[in-house]
Amino acid sequence: LCLLGIHKEKESLGGHIVEVLTGEGKSVVLAVAAIVLAIIGKEVCIVCYSECLNKRDQNAFNDLISAFGLKSKIRYSTFPELVESYISDLREETKAILEGKKPSKNNNRMKNMVMLVDEVDTLLEPDIYKGTYCPAFTITIPNFISIARMIKNGQSVEDVLKSDTYQKCLSSCPQYAHCFLEEAVKKLPSELEGLASHKYVVQDTPRGKRIGYHQFDGVSTDINYGHKTLFAFLHEQEQCAKGSKEFREFKQGEQYYSELNINCGTFSYSKIVREISDTILGVTGTLPRPESKEASIMKELGIHHTTQIPTMFTKRRLLFSPAADTKVFHEDDFYRELCSSITTSRGDEKVRPVIVFFKTEEVLNKFLNSPSMRRLKEEVYQILKLSLSMEERDNIIKNATGPGKIVFAVAEYGRGTDFACHVKVVN
Repeated sequence: LCLLGIHKEKESLGGHIVEVLTGEGKSVVLAVAAIVLAIIGKEVCIVCYSECLNKRDQNAFNDLISAFGLKSKIRYSTFPELVESYISDLREETKAILEGKKPSKNNNRMKNMVMLVDEVDTLLEPDIYKGTYCPAFTITIPNFISIARMIKNGQSVEDVLKSDTYQKCLSSCPQYAHCFLEEAVKKLPSELEGLASHKYVVQDTPRGKRIGYHQFDGVSTDINYGHKTLFAFLHEQEQCAKGSKEFREFKQGEQYYSELNINCGTFSYSKIVREISDTILGVTGTLPRPESKEASIMKELGIHHTTQIPTMFTKRRLLFSPAADTKVFHEDDFYRELCSSITTSRGDEKVRPVIVFFKTEEVLNKFLNSPSMRRLKEEVYQILKLSLSMEERDNIIKNATGPGKIVFAVAEYGRGTDFACHVKVVN
């Protein structure tokens, strides 16, 4: 009711954020609000930063939404999926213009949709609010990966442009793409220079190895940073022994990197959000302070109202004291103390499960490779990283609270993930 503005003297459906404390039903609030809005004829999109949480909530409320006959009115989406669906036809329109054709008029682009945002503060983060979306369409050019190898091996742009390999590339792509191909080759040396600082992960897929990038709480292989991604792929491929299983998997993945990317433009996430929806409602575990930068960004997005909902419990058990619960150690001592804390927390009978969250995967790996980990070498533990498949994640999360379990996770899993305990001896 608060989210929909019904508690105010002058009822109005305007930008409104409600603070609902951790574990007290944000997903339920969003689902019920979406149903009410859809019943009165609104198109609704429930947006979440996390693909994992998004699918969880969609599965949880799918039957309820279907019972009201509202599946066509309510959709669940992540921020990138929402933007992609908004500009999905842009690639074909750009391609049509380059081919000298008249682009089709699209009158079905989403507008005036009510956006319900889960964890609104993620919308205010730089990756979203200040971030840009750069769609591109691709043209398959079988020999383009060979050109990248030539540059990587030290050949000059001038030599490459005179080579037979480049001529084969020209003959395999449409006339309008010739100028794009030449520009792409000229940019390859500068993109190669930035490879050392380029952060990526190697991802296994059913169709070979691919380069992926961290996106919120997962890894996406759909993201492409121009030909930096191609050079990252070639670099990783070169680390494998020829003929090995891993080399064959990279060879299989080459199909994704024999492409020329033609940029269709650069779009501001925040502007697209405002164009898609003139009404943004949402929930958060912590409202930003009135004088903070985040609060001013909320006003720019048309969010002018906030409400704090008191806890539904008579006594909260989620207590945190910065003075008592924060400990600072030298790095070597930190690993030793952490292992000691894990052992102590499990108890003499090793029944209590322990979940440890690390700020980054790099910090997690340092801990796993530290001498202190020898104290836990005989223990069975599982690792929650962003590169896991959805099925692998769900399986680890589902079993994380079993008797004596130890789980090491990156920080992204510490937000919104339900580690439910159903084992009596643990409770």
